[in-house]
Amino acid sequence: MSDGYLNTDLAKSVATSVATTASVIVNSQSRSSNSNSNGLLTNKTFQKALGETLNNNKNQSLIQKHQNKDNLSIPLIRKSKIISRLQKDFNILNEDLLNDIPKLINTSDNDDENSVYSLFQGFNATLPEINETLEILKKGSSRLLTNDTSKLNDDYNYNFKNCDLNQLNHFQKDINYKLDLIEIKKNLTCCEIKEIDSKIQKLNEIRLNLFNKITEFELNENYYENQLKEIETMLENTNTNTNDNDDTDDSDVELLSKSIYGKIQSNEKANKSPLRKHKSTLQNYYKPNSIINEFQAHDDSITCLGFDSPFGKLVTASIDNTVKIWDLSRYNLIGYLEGHLSSVKCLQMIDNLVITGSLDANLKLWDINKKTSGDDNNNDYLLHTFESHIDEITALNFNNSNLVSGSNDKTIRQWDLNTGQCLQTIDVLWASSIHQSTHHINNNSSNNCKSSNTNTNIPFIGALQCYDAALASGTSDGIVRLWDLRSGEIIRQLIGHTNSITSLQFDDLNLITSSLDNSIRIWDLRTGNLKNSYTLNSSITSLQFDDLKIICTNMENSVKIYDRLNESHYDLINGEEEGDKDRSVVEYARYQDNYLVEGRQDGMVGIWAI
Repeated sequence: MSDGYLNTDLAKSVATSVATTASVIVNSQSRSSNSNSNGLLTNKTFQKALGETLNNNKNQSLIQKHQNKDNLSIPLIRKSKIISRLQKDFNILNEDLLNDIPKLINTSDNDDENSVYSLFQGFNATLPEINETLEILKKGSSRLLTNDTSKLNDDYNYNFKNCDLNQLNHFQKDINYKLDLIEIKKNLTCCEIKEIDSKIQKLNEIRLNLFNKITEFELNENYYENQLKEIETMLENTNTNTNDNDDTDDSDVELLSKSIYGKIQSNEKANKSPLRKHKSTLQNYYKPNSIINEFQAHDDSITCLGFDSPFGKLVTASIDNTVKIWDLSRYNLIGYLEGHLSSVKCLQMIDNLVITGSLDANLKLWDINKKTSGDDNNNDYLLHTFESHIDEITALNFNNSNLVSGSNDKTIRQWDLNTGQCLQTIDVLWASSIHQSTHHINNNSSNNCKSSNTNTNIPFIGALQCYDAALASGTSDGIVRLWDLRSGEIIRQLIGHTNSITSLQFDDLNLITSSLDNSIRIWDLRTGNLKNSYTLNSSITSLQFDDLKIICTNMENSVKIYDRLNESHYDLINGEEEGDKDRSVVEYARYQDNYLVEGRQDGMVGIWAI
């Protein structure tokens, strides 16, 4: 036992001596014994050595053997208290204490500190190429930070041959680091693309569901509007029969029944439009310039067509001598317009009224809403037949109560839709000769045009349009004539086409014409001057325009569209090369509210969203 106590006392004395000696060496400027111990305990070298000693397993066993736990923890507790007190004292130092710090005396040993050159300037002088290297590295880093996809090799043209081993290792690590960054950013970008594709797919599925809902809603609207129309028709018929028996005498009834006015008037009462008529918007949600549907309408080439509204009713005429009515919402055949003795070459449809002109020299007025449901008699659609022309009818147009028709008998006839009577007959050749002799117009160009048209199937009057008393006509001599229906005289002639006129249309400012000379011409109605013209690869067979687009067919398998705002041309194709090559030639096309219907030579009808 005495030996144990002796060893403990010896260890304490040795520790005290070592601590005192080390404290003097480390902090020789301290003035008290307390500062000696504090300087030692706060010295980093001593703390490191003490930590290594305490962490040694052998030293720990010796200390535990010769000193109990309480004595061992005393210096550690003292150390933590001293450090916390020092930190607190440092935090409360005032300006006076800081000013009392003694300054170093200038000697020859510290002349370098008072030099006019800084250490950084001296480093630049020693390594002048460091600025260039840093600039190259900055450019490379900026490329990575801005996600620039251009190659870094163009900017990282450093000559590595002049570098030592340390520099090469540094550049190797730096380039590997940049490659890791690029790989990480590339993977992140790929993940973002996959996430966007997944979101787009989900959005497309949601859009498809909503699109199908809109389709179902519009079908339901059509169904209930038809039901409402039948109810209103029954109510109107009941009221009309009662009122007619009380208000009209026998002579009035006989006279009214013989006039077309009476048929239209009674039909308007019996087929009063529903109070709520929806406007289809489904075509606006298709992809632009995509095909909506196509179906076989006739066994032979379609000559003309017309429809009242998108997804409404369609009337088609063909060389197979049939005129058919279609439901565009369900693509079902509704009925036939029967009565012509030959094929129909021209027709126009406004709401429920249809005018057809045939090779049998007759015009017929139809009401496609007139037929009683369940009745098999197709003649119920017919309202009136206009019989006056002596040759096939090739062009027609009606507006409000005026109807004009052009025939190969070289006459234009004006009809009154209220009475069904022919108001006047205009001899085109005679009126043209009078106008030319009056205005002294050279007729050589028109004679050349006539001689060039050797095809007997080309109609003499290719196109007509009227509005109030104004009439425009296009004939086989390539001349567009503007007429005054009140006097039956020509106001102006527009000469420019070199072949037969096939279509024309005018608005408040412009008149647009198409011809077999492969050109479309835009005329100024106020001055009669040519404003613009476009040339296609083949003869143009039909044309229509509005403020945004001009559409035409030119004996090819696609409709040609000209964007008037962007001044660009494009073909209305499906985008599938094999399918587009197999498509037949488009003969005729009409569009309304971004909804286009085309008729082809093989009897197919194509429906597009444009």
